[in-house]
Amino acid sequence: MIRYIAVFIVFLIVAALVFVRLVPFEAGRFHKEAFPAAVGDYPNRNSFTAVREMTAPPHDIMTAIDTVILQTPRTKRMAGLPGLELITYQTRSLVFGFPDYTNVSIIAPGTVGNPGSLLMIRGQARFGLEDLGVNEARIKDWLDQLGPLTVDP
Repeated sequence: MIRYIAVFIVFLIVAALVFVRLVPFEAGRFHKEAFPAAVGDYPNRNSFTAVREMTAPPHDIMTAIDTVILQTPRTKRMAGLPGLELITYQTRSLVFGFPDYTNVSIIAPGTVGNPGSLLMIRGQARFGLEDLGVNEARIKDWLDQLGPLTVDP
């Protein structure tokens, strides 16, 4: 009996890992702009949002961040293009392949009292209640790579 229970548990684990790898991207759920916010960092248990002032036109910023993000291992663009004001990316974890989704968007001038356009990057875990800070680390690394194109709060 214990053998059958062990086999069943192994089967459930394998099935869960296959599900995580094969679950389809839901554009209606993940390819949407987050609620606009003022300049700053907004950590959450399973997500992280960074809003920054930009020192270049929005198109240049979106092209630069697209280049930086696509150099990240296990990352691909899921929806949107650099010429648009919203792009969604998927980054998978190394071992189990858990997907995180990152939205990069432009906040229009005057939306949150901002005189110019703002860059907003929001990363969130697809599964689970905790992302262990990986979205924050990834987003801050991308912002560091952008260098003087954005202004730290």
